[in-house]
Amino acid sequence: CVYLTPPPLLGTSAHVGINVYGCEGRSGHRHLDSPGAFARNGLDIFHIATETSLGSVWKIRVWHDNKGLSPAWKLQYVLVKDLQTGSSYYFLVEEWLSVDNERTDGRVEIEVEASEEAELRRLPRLLNWELQRALCESHLWLSLWERPVRSPFTRLQRATCCALLLQLCLLANTMWYSTVANRSYR
Repeated sequence: CVYLTPPPLLGTSAHVGINVYGCEGRSGHRHLDSPGAFARNGLDIFHIATETSLGSVWKIRVWHDNKGLSPAWKLQYVLVKDLQTGSSYYFLVEEWLSVDNERTDGRVEIEVEASEEAELRRLPRLLNWELQRALCESHLWLSLWERPVRSPFTRLQRATCCALLLQLCLLANTMWYSTVANRSYR
């Protein structure tokens, strides 16, 4: 799984590649291409097959070719799951891959070692992830503009729910204040 940062930051138009390093080997250069991949606020899933087992995955290298109209992108994290053993490895990247990024000296590639479980469970990180998820996926009004990529609900359905909610609030206020106004005139 490759997760891009939530809005308002954009995805990338560049071609992205990855190299997965394990204790017993490496995957080699793999290009991650699929229609609609690396969109804003996206969670993309790719299957990478290797001839032999890589063993415990300890490092990844991610890069892009810096082509297209908007090649810069912010990569949040990468999850590598070994389908044979069921082991999962998390790589917290949280970095812009851009020629304009001074922290990476303008490089459009990054190497990241697997994150420890203690790092993944830090309260500020969990709070930040949950807040991002809640705002981008669960907030009815904000989801009109930033619809989650994998959501089954269309923008029209979300707009209909918002309009219905607004009408119900207006109806409830009308009934409440008309009742209060009638009592005050008696």
